[in-house]
Amino acid sequence: MEINILEYVKQKMAELGYSKYAVIPFYKKDLANVLFQIDAGNEYYFLTSKHSFATMLIATDNDRWTTQSFADYQNMTVYNLQMFTGKITVFQNPGINIEFLRVIPIKDDAEQKTELLTEKK
Repeated sequence: MEINILEYVKQKMAELGYSKYAVIPFYKKDLANVLFQIDAGNEYYFLTSKHSFATMLIATDNDRWTTQSFADYQNMTVYNLQMFTGKITVFQNPGINIEFLRVIPIKDDAEQKTELLTEKK
C-alpha cells in the first residue's frame, strides 16, 4: 500500500504541536563510510528509503532501529515509516544510498513572542 508521506508528516507535526514546518529531502549516495551522524536537535528525519538493506542500524539519543524490524520495506506503509530526532547515528554497509525527509519546525510570531515572555519571568 503506497501512502502519501507528506500527509503522514503533516499528521505527525500536528501531533507534536507544529502547524508550520519546512520539508527538505536529505540524500546520502554511495556512502563509503560505515558510519555517519546527523545532529537533528530541533529537526525530525523520516526514513523514506524503499530499499531493503542487508544490515543497517540507526541509533538516536533514546532509540535504536535496525533493518530486522521490518520484513519487506518495498511495500512501505505508515507502519514502516520511522521518525528520528536528536543525535542520529547511521551504521550501514558501504555503497548504500539512504534517503530521509528532513522536517524543520517553524515557529510563528505568536509562539516566539510567548516564548520570549516566558523566558523573561
